[in-house]
Amino acid sequence: MTKISRRSRDIDLKSVEQFAGAAVENPTPIPEQSAPAEAALARPDLPMHRQRAKTGTKGPGTSFRYNKSQGRLLDYAVEMEDMKKQELLESLVWPILEEKYGDQVPLDG
Repeated sequence: MTKISRRSRDIDLKSVEQFAGAAVENPTPIPEQSAPAEAALARPDLPMHRQRAKTGTKGPGTSFRYNKSQGRLLDYAVEMEDMKKQELLESLVWPILEEKYGDQVPLDG
């Protein structure tokens, strides 16, 4: 294969065409995935907040703000529970929200 020089920015068009042709002839197969809702329903033993976490596409995160005292409390709880902050907050927030509002918000599918 012909080398593309970065210094001179000379691009060998024949090499580019060969590369593109090889990509068209040998596409990367995309593995088949079951639908997210099916995956969650395959595990009915999971609590609803875990089923919800396994369905649908991930969205943007949300910042969780706290003051120094709350930060020390969170750090202590994380140490006592031997968890990461994210895991601890999720284990506390999602079950409560699911219990309170879960019946009103359908699972993504």
